[in-house]
Amino acid sequence: FAAIDALAPMTGGAPALAGKLVAIPERELESIGGYESLVSSIGDDVALVDAIRARGGKVRMASVAAVTVDDGRTLASLGAQLARWLRVASLHRPGLLWTYPTLVASLPIALLLAPFDPIAALGAGALYVARLALGAVLILGPYRGRSSLLALLVLPLADVLLLRAAWAAAGRRHVTWGARVYHLGPGGSIEDVELAPGITPRA
Repeated sequence: FAAIDALAPMTGGAPALAGKLVAIPERELESIGGYESLVSSIGDDVALVDAIRARGGKVRMASVAAVTVDDGRTLASLGAQLARWLRVASLHRPGLLWTYPTLVASLPIALLLAPFDPIAALGAGALYVARLALGAVLILGPYRGRSSLLALLVLPLADVLLLRAAWAAAGRRHVTWGARVYHLGPGGSIEDVELAPGITPRA
């Protein structure tokens, strides 16, 4: 999110900073019709940011990262979560599906091209150094105490995971979230909801 916040002024886009934890003044929430105005859209956090900005409001990232705990998280569940987030966010902002991964996770692409051209190899090396520097800035800055410098060792793996999630999200018009499958339309509108396969309705 810190990287997205920094990219937003350059791209002219809205920062997708809502999510796990968000604070909003009551008057701002009332000005958009409350949360009731967002229930027809998947990704109500993204819809909230768009609604606030459409009315001239501003969104700012907190200086300290919120902590979420998921002891059961695996690489597979993290990949599925990233794919779901990219699918939802890109329905609100279609260009995000590919621009975000290629800007933030461009290292694997550069490393694949490096053997074919000396300039590409030089560029891949420079990019790798830049990615390490960015990771260090984030870990020592907004994510201080939430991660460690050892995380820099797995940056290529994290980038591959993000690119794989973008590929998995491409072309999907539905999102499985919890025990439900959401069938979606343009702009993230929810067109239909059904129980996920294998889920028995409660009496």
